[in-house]
Amino acid sequence: MHRWGMGLIAAVLTMGLAPATALGASYNEHGAGSGAWVDDDFCGTGVAVEHAYQEAFTVHAFQLTATGRDVLTNLATGDSIVGSYAGVTRGTFSGDPAGLHTVTFTHAGMPEMIKLSNGAVLIQNAGRVISVLSFDSDVFLGETLAFVGRNDYDDGADFCALAVLALGIG
Repeated sequence: MHRWGMGLIAAVLTMGLAPATALGASYNEHGAGSGAWVDDDFCGTGVAVEHAYQEAFTVHAFQLTATGRDVLTNLATGDSIVGSYAGVTRGTFSGDPAGLHTVTFTHAGMPEMIKLSNGAVLIQNAGRVISVLSFDSDVFLGETLAFVGRNDYDDGADFCALAVLALGIG
């Protein structure tokens, strides 16, 4: 989830949570996106890898339902891996918006699955991820994460080690 959907989820739910009032409770949004870009130095290897993504979401009040898919392709070899996520995220706000406060996101479902193009699963994380963001007014103080369920890993270095091999780099 860290790579595939966390940015979308945080941005969309923060819009819904910001007015933690009746206005926030009536917030509804639907959307989808797709695109592609090239990372010229994938995981520090100097190899160009294309990212092609699709995502869709629905926000109602303080809940987000989202799905997404990101295909990473080594442009030199054509080798690819597929990352996907799906689930429901609920957000809650507590504290004083002008002082100390937290925003808690509970993500339930499949925050991340990474497969080879032939369908073999490299990584599958499923269950719940609880993310607590702490603020002092507008100043971000930090994030605490908790995992409940299957969590194959949560470190970007692990992702790069697996992805570099799967994409035929090195």
